Amino acid sequence: MPSTTPTPLTITRHNKYYIPTADTIFQVENYLFRAHSYFFYRESEHFRQLLSHPTTPGGRDAPGTTDSNPIVLNDIDAASFACFLWVFYNPKHSIYSDATVEHWSRILDLANKWGFAEVRSLAVRELEQLPMGPVEKIEFYQKYSLDPNFLVDAFAALTLRDDSISFDEGKKIGLQTTIQIAKAREVSRGQELSDGSRSPSPVKVRGNDLESLIHHVFGLPRLQTQGTGAQGPLTAPVLSDPMNRLSGLGGGHAHRSAHA
Repeated sequence: MPSTTPTPLTITRHNKYYIPTADTIFQVENYLFRAHSYFFYRESEHFRQLLSHPTTPGGRDAPGTTDSNPIVLNDIDAASFACFLWVFYNPKHSIYSDATVEHWSRILDLANKWGFAEVRSLAVRELEQLPMGPVEKIEFYQKYSLDPNFLVDAFAALTLRDDSISFDEGKKIGLQTTIQIAKAREVSRGQELSDGSRSPSPVKVRGNDLESLIHHVFGLPRLQTQGTGAQGPLTAPVLSDPMNRLSGLGGGHAHRSAHA
């Protein structure tokens, strides 16, 4: 009978992220990575605990100090860990334009898993520069529990387009979001009639009024610029009344105010 004994993994040093001057060795799958513990201590409580080695009895090397006794990271794959290390060792000095949505998805997974808040923020900033369809973007941002204020444009695009949400799209973005988009589409297209229904018509709400409608339907706080500088994409939202321009939507009498 053929042997059922599993073939042992051949452990090899990663060809890019086994850095000779670094001080900590990790094993992910069958690869050894050598990286600087500073980056992990600096931001992650998970790694601060993991890398705080007690005195090793019997003179044995502390975990992470030799190839024969690495810190083993389970439940992740080597390709994702390489993507994560790239954030710290990017040779383009903080220019990340080569990364794709899939690349940042891997990074976000590990940033969430290990509590790297700054890496998570970097990923969001870079994702905002990448082209994504509205359904893809909503699905992605919901998966990682990212700030829904970044989805205003995606919600607006689905509100304005001629086609309603398909069954497959609804499965991707969830029932609640599908219902909210349906409501926004209804309000944006017709004036309320005496029986409470809305007459079918082309979209009547645009610009600032559309933005106010989206914030209202999705329960989002209004983002306002403080002072004279432009607001960055990760600035905390400032609450204001999302109903301040909704009076008369669809009837052509919406109140207008300066857009922050």
